[in-house]
Amino acid sequence: MPGRGIIYGAHDNIEHVDTNPGYTGLLRPAGPVDPQITFLSVQSTSGKPIALFASYGLHYVGGIPARTISADYFAIFADRIGELLGVDPNQAPPFVGIMANGTSGDVNNLERYSEEELAKRDPQPKKRYLPYEKAREVAYLCAEKVLQGHLSLQWHDYVKLSSVQRTLTFERRYPTKEEVEWAEAVKAKKIKPMSTSRYSTYSTVLAYASPEMPPTIDVIVQTHRIGDLAIAAMPFEVFAEIGLELKDRSPIQPLMNISIANGSHGYLPTPQQHRLGGYETWIGVNKVQLDASEKMVDSLVEMLDELE
Repeated sequence: MPGRGIIYGAHDNIEHVDTNPGYTGLLRPAGPVDPQITFLSVQSTSGKPIALFASYGLHYVGGIPARTISADYFAIFADRIGELLGVDPNQAPPFVGIMANGTSGDVNNLERYSEEELAKRDPQPKKRYLPYEKAREVAYLCAEKVLQGHLSLQWHDYVKLSSVQRTLTFERRYPTKEEVEWAEAVKAKKIKPMSTSRYSTYSTVLAYASPEMPPTIDVIVQTHRIGDLAIAAMPFEVFAEIGLELKDRSPIQPLMNISIANGSHGYLPTPQQHRLGGYETWIGVNKVQLDASEKMVDSLVEMLDELE
């Protein structure tokens, strides 16, 4: 489900969107989701599974115990898909399962409904998850869907490989005069906000106003072709609607989107989402010019044309 929702009125006189909103004041999701899981499977000529690489547009789901390092549902999927494919755990070399971040910057699986929608639903107690349970639930569902598609795959003993890479230069995002004045006012009030509050960004706003900050950011984007499959790799936490536009405009179908590839330069909303506001649009969380998503998509479509 979208992790951002349109809310009544405006928060802080700036925001029309709340990230991970509650029910009170929620009007509708701020954007769409991409429900498609794209995957690539490799096996030996004798039919032994070698690797499976999938991409899905969902943020990590959490539910991990404190002071624990975890790869969330991505790692559980990697193990589970091997089990469903009947992989021998002792085979050498071992099977490699992989799940990548799709365009998932504004998507999670928390249930969020408007008050009107909530009133129509049967009242049910909120489910309490045990550690790792939610991640396992998502991973298993994803693995089962991939298995269904895997049963109808057409295998090839040869595929053509090609890649295109570009370095895009974006203007660094600087705060406006009004944003600097707001940040200075927050600093003067000595507010101690939660990390999820917009007030927590005042120091970042002031830091980004410094003339010592480099004026541009270079980012690497890539397109790859593996047989009939195309891949677009982007070094941001990319919003779902950007990935959907790429899939719609790609001359090669299907297209797999991979976020946070070859770097991590913050969240990447669309210009429209910037106008709505919300956590992912804040300075520091988002680091590049407001129309960066449009420039990146146009470049990636050109690169996909080169592969075609």
